[in-house]
Amino acid sequence: MTKPTLPIITDRITQSQSMSLITSTVIGVSVLTLPRMSTEIANQQGWIPIFIGFLLAMAAVWVVTLLSVRMNGQSFANFVARTLGPKKYPVLGKVLGIPLLLAYVGYWLIVTALVARTFGEVVVTAVLLETPLEVIVGSMLALTLYLCLSKDKVVFRVNEFLLPLMVAPLLILGVMAFQKANFTRLMPVFPLETKGILQTVAGTALAFQGYEIILQFASRYDEKVKYVRANMLGMGFVGLVYVLIVIAGIVTFGHEELQRLTWPTLELVKSVNVPGLVLERAEAVFIGVWVAAVFTTAGNCFYAGTRLLCDTFGIRKPQYVAIGLVPVLYLVAMNPRNQFDLFAALNRTSFAGILLAVVIPVALLGLSFFRNSGTDAK
Repeated sequence: MTKPTLPIITDRITQSQSMSLITSTVIGVSVLTLPRMSTEIANQQGWIPIFIGFLLAMAAVWVVTLLSVRMNGQSFANFVARTLGPKKYPVLGKVLGIPLLLAYVGYWLIVTALVARTFGEVVVTAVLLETPLEVIVGSMLALTLYLCLSKDKVVFRVNEFLLPLMVAPLLILGVMAFQKANFTRLMPVFPLETKGILQTVAGTALAFQGYEIILQFASRYDEKVKYVRANMLGMGFVGLVYVLIVIAGIVTFGHEELQRLTWPTLELVKSVNVPGLVLERAEAVFIGVWVAAVFTTAGNCFYAGTRLLCDTFGIRKPQYVAIGLVPVLYLVAMNPRNQFDLFAALNRTSFAGILLAVVIPVALLGLSFFRNSGTDAK
């Protein structure tokens, strides 16, 4: 009788792990505020900019994945240095690449801090009313630090394990939220408020950001273009969840009421009645799922930012760097004085993310073909 063998964990990231990495990173704090953000300007047409943003995000994921595959096993830091610098002077490429790489590091670390702060705001206002905000934020940062002390394959497996536990309940709750739907609240669809829709697409850009994190894990990619299909499927899950939640919020509350709610998705889930009294409070399930989503978003960004910082300067002990960054992240997280400052900081971060998630990958991909520094490089 042969002994059962355990599955072999290879250094390469599988297609399902890449898909789960994108989905679990993108779905985060934005899911709570998305119905309000999408209707502030676009009103009852708020679901349209979400759908447009989803299509744009799909195109961006396609570009980022092609760039990751083209790296052909190189780390992101090495690829940037090789692409920006002349072949005769590789040191110059490293020097030119440092500001660009530090921009990604700073962005991912700031996202980690703001996600932890948003998590704390929701918990102290909706669940643990007597718990200090500092304790909640510190606990989330400690949890992300624990993930950051692990290896790549552990991070991949954590995201792969949590993906169905996040997506399936969100889709079910999104469908069940139509119980009190009044579809006349979506009217009129025409004429389209083009200016308001375009402004909303730009304002809700943060909701679809996070996919650029795969650039840091590009060294785990091989030359299989099938990753494009897997990653776009991962973003497809995000788009389906977001569109369902926004439409459900509009048809349940109306755009006027949504604009007055701080956490509209949480209020939407509270209105759900589970058949058969199996679950009296559906928001308990939603908060549990949302905690997992926040953990993966903050943990993945913290991990990617720490590793990229170490790759940039050749540091061999990323665990020590992660421990040293925790106090800095805590100070950044607690810097906003209130929720208004927090939302303003999130908006500013989203516009910086557009540059790092869309503009720079497109430029790097085009430059790599011109410089022949990717898969065709010898």
